[in-house]
Amino acid sequence: FGKATSKNDPAFPAEAFGPAGAIWISQEYPLAPAATLDDMVACTRRAVAWVHEHAARFGGDPSRIFLCGNSAGGHLVAMAAATDWAAQGLPADLIKGVTTLSGLFDLIPLTHTSANGWLHLDLAAAVRNSPMFHLPDLPCPLICAVGEAEPPEFIAQSATFAEVWRQKGHPSAYLPMPGLNHFSIVTELGNTQSPLTRAMFEQIGVAT
Repeated sequence: FGKATSKNDPAFPAEAFGPAGAIWISQEYPLAPAATLDDMVACTRRAVAWVHEHAARFGGDPSRIFLCGNSAGGHLVAMAAATDWAAQGLPADLIKGVTTLSGLFDLIPLTHTSANGWLHLDLAAAVRNSPMFHLPDLPCPLICAVGEAEPPEFIAQSATFAEVWRQKGHPSAYLPMPGLNHFSIVTELGNTQSPLTRAMFEQIGVAT
């Protein structure tokens, strides 16, 4: 999952994950300012529920759903992982693992930036949509990756989120990526020899 003009744009990891035995699915979601952050989170949750319902149709296993998101997508998959799926009539442990790439997990600082001119977040919406304050109740492994060439705020948020996840009692791996920035880190998903991709293969339980 990740922000792109089309769900086809971030589909390239399928070339790495497919031969390893995984099925890669890309999602589109509505963008601000036409859509609110609540809309984006709700869209992602509907997409995950759709995958669970239809997985068997394309050879997938509905009991083995893992999420990955880059940038805004990292925020969205973290929110999806914290969803009360049982309240929607789905397995409580629907999500078996999460990987975030250079995400933001505490949105309160955004309310004081120019970005809020199109996000339109008030404090309540920022808290409601901050994964830092909404963690899964059931154990769920996390890989929290961030480029070491990122702005300090992204690095700090990823390191803190990985630690908060660990303190919740869930498996957590913080993975700083040397030499990579906010845009180059996602290309690692097409490299089967990347530490990021290999960590994801191990999390999913497919061949390296």
